Amino acid sequence: MANHVLWGHGETMANVLASFRSRPRLRECADMRDPGSSTPAARRRPFERAAPVTLVASVVYVAMVGLTTQVESVRAVSQWQNDPPDAIASLGVQVVAVVGAVTFARWLRYRREAPVPSRATTYLSRGCWTLLAIMWANVVADAIAQIGQAAGRFTGGLAVVPPLALAATALALVPATAVAARQQVAASRWNEPIPSEPEDAPDQSDALADLAVVARRWIGRIRRSWPALAAVADSMWALGLDIGRRVPSLNLRRHPWRCCVAVAVLAGTALATSHALAEGPGLGDAVEPAVAVGAILVAIEGAAVLAAFAALRSWLGLVRPST
Repeated sequence: MANHVLWGHGETMANVLASFRSRPRLRECADMRDPGSSTPAARRRPFERAAPVTLVASVVYVAMVGLTTQVESVRAVSQWQNDPPDAIASLGVQVVAVVGAVTFARWLRYRREAPVPSRATTYLSRGCWTLLAIMWANVVADAIAQIGQAAGRFTGGLAVVPPLALAATALALVPATAVAARQQVAASRWNEPIPSEPEDAPDQSDALADLAVVARRWIGRIRRSWPALAAVADSMWALGLDIGRRVPSLNLRRHPWRCCVAVAVLAGTALATSHALAEGPGLGDAVEPAVAVGAILVAIEGAAVLAAFAALRSWLGLVRPST
């Protein structure tokens, strides 16, 4: 009887040990993928959190730059109204606006889709880190200027607005950086790299494709509530496609640099025009210096646009060449 009990107990323990051995390890559980997904679920969730938090921080940053540079009463008491902090803010806010729009479009496109291409995950992660790097650089530059020029500049009730805006931006960047760092740590845990899509995949995961998908979804959603607005959007969409077919020189996929130069010239002209309007109509004998200053602004803004496009085109997958 005792032998039977011991044998039965031993058999039970053997079954328990065998069941533990048959369970998947933690690494195997982490590598489990969603059905039909090219990205593991445990890896996809972090970027779904990092992207919106980083975008919210970008909105706070743009509001801070606009408040401290465009509102004259606040700019007059700002400690970073001169270069280099002012130049960093002027160029950085433009890059943040463009990269933020691209990252927002990608997040909207893939946040509810089960198959998330690994290329899109990479671009989303790079977009978040690019935004954070630019914003932190501006915040650090403004903080140095704030500390170095604080003496004797705190006059009036609005003097506390710039440092409060800077503190609010830093507080928004801290959780965004923490979430992005957590995403990076989670991505580094995978031993085997996630296979990427072939270069000749039919669905191009560049910024143009992402913006097109989001635009078509938006048109489809407003079709029932505002059919007239949807009809106008459809007409504009068809017009853009027709222009791209009839005028190949305006095709961004076929001639990305040509379009980039056009955008650079337009951006520089807009900056020079706004500077001239801010100076006032009464130039008098200062017409030639004003033209020279405008030409310098066009050159600086154009060079900045070209440099940003060259640096971020492949890094963020802005435009893939047309085949």
